[in-house]
Amino acid sequence: MFFLYLITDTATVPPTNFSKNIDKILKVYFNRKYSNKVVINVGLVLFVSEIVKIGKAFVHVGDGSAHINTQFRVVVFRPYSDEIIEGEILDCDPLKGVQISCKFFQDIYIPPKALKKGTKFDETESLWVWHFVPKDPEDVELDPIGGSKSDDDEDDENNSENDESNQETHLLYMEIGRKIRFRVNSIKFKEDLSEEKLIKPIIENNTQQNKQNSSISIENENEKENEKEKEQNSLIRDPYPKVPLIVFGSVKEDGLGLVEWWADPDEDELLDEENQDNDENEEN
Repeated sequence: MFFLYLITDTATVPPTNFSKNIDKILKVYFNRKYSNKVVINVGLVLFVSEIVKIGKAFVHVGDGSAHINTQFRVVVFRPYSDEIIEGEILDCDPLKGVQISCKFFQDIYIPPKALKKGTKFDETESLWVWHFVPKDPEDVELDPIGGSKSDDDEDDENNSENDESNQETHLLYMEIGRKIRFRVNSIKFKEDLSEEKLIKPIIENNTQQNKQNSSISIENENEKENEKEKEQNSLIRDPYPKVPLIVFGSVKEDGLGLVEWWADPDEDELLDEENQDNDENEEN
């Protein structure tokens, strides 16, 4: 998830800072330039870790500042494929799926197709709900917990079998603020987003046609309507925001999804008892 990356860049140091510690000056300079920003095909830069090499300072004609070629390492956030990460549910959307936040990074999405089988969007609650059907009624205690029970869902594909039609469906809501565990499927940078590629040709074609057919207002109006339709279709194909870095994940596998679904009640009780004992010892 986190790694060090070596960058070579030039810092501009004004004369007022010549007498100060050069390492600190360079760290402050590059932190302002790179921190909390995405470097394409690298990741999200968190902060400058260390200054590796300081080159010679050059002063250009008519400029009193020193231009210093510097090598430095930065701490970068970039999840790798198949990595398991925990975060909090930030939002639920019928098109985008589930948005997850890792406190310092919020552009993480679980698309609808990457949710568990039987997960549907509840429009009244504006939440995704996993309609969980146990394979064996005797194994309910071993399956995900924390959901309410309801009658079988009529739209469930598994209701075609007679054995499963008599079983109960557990409704497991993916509520906002809940901790969720997911597997990273892929990451995309801004230049790789299809939305950018779809919009640019539309704008270029329209400008050329408007120059050639500026005298025909009816054709221009039709072109504008077609442009709006194409933009709407592109948003439907890719509803995600145009951000420098976006992470896509999946919760299809067992053990993934809300952390509380897979929690062991016995382990939770032991942890609560240990926490109470620690609190009592600290008070004494």
